[in-house]
Amino acid sequence: MPNCPSCEEQSLLPIQPLDGLVARQCASCEGMLLDLLVYRQWRESSAEALNQHQLSAEPQASGDSQATPEDTKQALLCPGCSRIMTKYRVTGELANRFDFCVHCSDVWMDVGELELLNTANLQGDLARIFTQPWQRQLVSDQQAQMGEANLASHLGSDLSKVEDFAGWLVAHAERTRIFAYLRARLRAGDED
Repeated sequence: MPNCPSCEEQSLLPIQPLDGLVARQCASCEGMLLDLLVYRQWRESSAEALNQHQLSAEPQASGDSQATPEDTKQALLCPGCSRIMTKYRVTGELANRFDFCVHCSDVWMDVGELELLNTANLQGDLARIFTQPWQRQLVSDQQAQMGEANLASHLGSDLSKVEDFAGWLVAHAERTRIFAYLRARLRAGDED
């Protein structure tokens, strides 16, 4: 029986966190180790039931009293191969990261993080979280948010005018000509 990667002392015991999905859980910290290959098989065989669950799941309102589970901050060693597990962000809004062993395909979730997937309507997307496109999109989204925050700090209340103008420009049938005109005007202004 492998030991818990977080507690390091406790053995991981078999559980079924969702109907038909087999994983291993630490009795002490209640974290869960899930084989991603087992998850994928479960996902394929339970697609209809999972889709029904997603449709019936009520999204949590922002500011809900449900606390965000605490995330393991330190690097974890995979209980299967003793190599360092890589931390992957789940969404841009959640600070929690899932630990993944690229060698064993094992995912470590701290207590409550499986519920985070449900709250974020990602219970069917666990395997995608560990892909480069998913992680690149998170970085791209974060950069866009930082750029918008930076622009807002420089423009202040004028940002709403810029956003209104950008919306008008994007929707205009002659946007390419207007944009070319503005670019030429800006270049001419730089030469003055």
